Amino acid sequence: MQPGAFAKFNAPVQANLYITPNKSQGFNPHWDTHDVFVLQISGTKTWHLYGFEKELPTKNQSFVSKDYKKEPIQTIQLSPGDFLYVPRGYVHDAMADDGISSHITIGVLSFTWARYFNEIFPQLEEFKEFREAVPFWKGDLTELIQEKTESLRQKLSQLNFNKGIERLNKSFHSAQPQPVRNYFESIRNISKLSGDSPLALNEGLIYQFVKKKRAMNYICWVKPSSFRIHLNR
Repeated sequence: MQPGAFAKFNAPVQANLYITPNKSQGFNPHWDTHDVFVLQISGTKTWHLYGFEKELPTKNQSFVSKDYKKEPIQTIQLSPGDFLYVPRGYVHDAMADDGISSHITIGVLSFTWARYFNEIFPQLEEFKEFREAVPFWKGDLTELIQEKTESLRQKLSQLNFNKGIERLNKSFHSAQPQPVRNYFESIRNISKLSGDSPLALNEGLIYQFVKKKRAMNYICWVKPSSFRIHLNR
């Protein structure tokens, strides 16, 4: 997979390697709470696809596979080099055929709109009425909940909705492992650095440059570093 191949998803990506013995099954029928791309490496494996039980489930929505009796709507055998996409929430299982089978799954952990609004609502702490304690001691809170809901509706226009995207981008950059190349070689040669040493970005890194007067901030892994620069007049 080329570096940055999944960058357009702007979501954390994980990879798992599964090695399955002859005629063995890794998991019972289940769904994943993220989109999965399967690449068969060696041997063959038969996949049973059952369809959706719940579309776009989240980690808070579990699937009970015990006594799952449905028949698959599609059965596919993957050979080395074959590629399969299994959408989030699509029930499936897989069994190795004759011999050991291995495959890699690439999971795309996309941010949901629910997560986006979770990143927006912390701004409500700027308003006193939303910092108040929930008065459980009053018993029936129905009227008060309606009052706070109306207050929320009025405050929505004062929230900065761009902050939600900024916070998701920050979460992505901090959660996604960076494909650092020649890391240990660079560490070994660090004593050779001087003020005149040319610097180059490591291919595949997620970074951001922010210019501030005569300094350039280089932000990687959400950690800023400052460099002095010469500006041509």
